[in-house]
Amino acid sequence: MCLIASMTVYRYVEISRFREKSVEYDFVVSAGDPEMADIKNRLRGMTFQSVDDEIIDEGIHRLTIRCPPDKVGIVKELLSRAMPEE
Repeated sequence: MCLIASMTVYRYVEISRFREKSVEYDFVVSAGDPEMADIKNRLRGMTFQSVDDEIIDEGIHRLTIRCPPDKVGIVKELLSRAMPEE
């Protein structure tokens, strides 16, 4: 039980640090609505924060994501994998 409590506190502290160090980034993504919903859900789970979505044109979205500068590469990689091939 003590181990579970310790791990929970550790995880909470790590999430808090992640959020405190976060900076806002904008990405332009080309994807349909179903793909965009999946991308946003993954990003929310990965960054522990909301993801803002602005429609620029049909099928083109501007995502505003908050994450620490040292983690932005992971976000870019996730976005490049998630976008459908044309």
